[in-house]
Amino acid sequence: MSTRYTTHPDEMEVHYNMGSDVEIIGYNHHGKTFLCGGCETPITISVRGVKNGQLLHPSKTVPLKGYPHTGGFHDSNGKKWWLFVHCPKCEYDTAMLKIPLLEKKFEHKSKLELEEREFDGILGDVQNHIENCSCPYCSESNIP
Repeated sequence: MSTRYTTHPDEMEVHYNMGSDVEIIGYNHHGKTFLCGGCETPITISVRGVKNGQLLHPSKTVPLKGYPHTGGFHDSNGKKWWLFVHCPKCEYDTAMLKIPLLEKKFEHKSKLELEEREFDGILGDVQNHIENCSCPYCSESNIP
C-alpha cells in the first residue's frame, strides 16, 4: 500500500536570500547529491539564487523545499522552516536533518562502485593474461 503524497499548505521552494540558517544550508547543499531516504535513488539538490554556485540543469536536480515549522531552521526574519527534498521517484520527503548522512552514504557507495569496477578490470586483465600466456607460471597446472 503506497502513501499518497500531500503538500503542506505553506510549502514552498527554498531560495538563497531567505537568510540566516536557511541561507547557509542552501548554500552548503546546493549541487550535492544524496541517496533518497525512501528508495535510495541519487538526488541532487538545487537552491534558487545561490550566489557564486555552480549552475545546475533543472531536469537533473530537485529543489530544496520547506514550510513553516516550530522545529525548523531560522530565516532572516526569525521564522522557522522545516526543510526537505521530495523524491520524484518514490515521493518520499527526506528531511534536511537526514541529508548530510545520506550525502556521505552516496559518496561511500560511489567509491565502492568505482573500486569494484577497477577490481573487475584488473581481474579481467589477469584472466586474459593467463588464457594467452604460455609461460610455466601461468599454465593451468600451476593455478590453484
